Amino acid sequence: MSGLARNDGNQALTHITGLVLLLDDVLYDRQEWLIPALCFAAERLGMDPDRVALCVDNYVQQHGRADAGIYNHILLSFGQSDSVMNIRAFSAWVNRYEPLPGSLYMYAGVREALESLRYSHELCLLVQGNAESQKAVLSALDARKLFSNIVYADEIEGLRSRLPDDRALKGLLKSMISRQGNVMFVGNNPQKHFEVPNRLACTTVRCMTGEYSHLDNESGSGCARYCITSAARLPWLLGVADSGSGLSQSFGFEKNSDQIQRQAHA
Repeated sequence: MSGLARNDGNQALTHITGLVLLLDDVLYDRQEWLIPALCFAAERLGMDPDRVALCVDNYVQQHGRADAGIYNHILLSFGQSDSVMNIRAFSAWVNRYEPLPGSLYMYAGVREALESLRYSHELCLLVQGNAESQKAVLSALDARKLFSNIVYADEIEGLRSRLPDDRALKGLLKSMISRQGNVMFVGNNPQKHFEVPNRLACTTVRCMTGEYSHLDNESGSGCARYCITSAARLPWLLGVADSGSGLSQSFGFEKNSDQIQRQAHA
């Protein structure tokens, strides 16, 4: 799917002054981290790393990508039970993997898009997943400097505080200079990511990237208002041309500050 959802292509988005983006499969392809992390964890658990690599390749060929089901596949391939206990033990080692700085890359054009938007919009990041592991991912992506605020949902109550739980997003929105109604939320999972920000009066955008890209948009309150092929398209959606480095990085949006007219193009 490309372009915009529904008939909103001509609607001006000049009211948007801040963005909240998710990390995994929005800024970068999570499987680029997951595959080496799985190999790292399997080796620490005494599995043959070459055999694990073949097992991962086989799964990706069958399913198109490395997703959550790969944990079960590896355990069963090695004659281990894929019980909750074993998956948790496996996951614990996966989360200890620390990719080298510069070893992960954002989707094509995404870094340039964020570099452009940070001069005209307040950019914040909502991170879901093991906090220490995700901090290592951000370091490998060299992404922290792009955001004025980063919130790690798992630091509240682990898995329970990820979307559709609203605590992390509410806390982040409260900390932002932009008003809630002027915030755009950017996610990718139509089953979990959009109901809460819709309820909180955010403009919702779905990136058709990553593990959930094959799923149709949910209907009703869970439906993202806009769909774009990649986060690289956000400047286009907001009508932001190349802003250059001369614009003010202040997010107060005072009358005298440099601002860009933002218009969504069909």
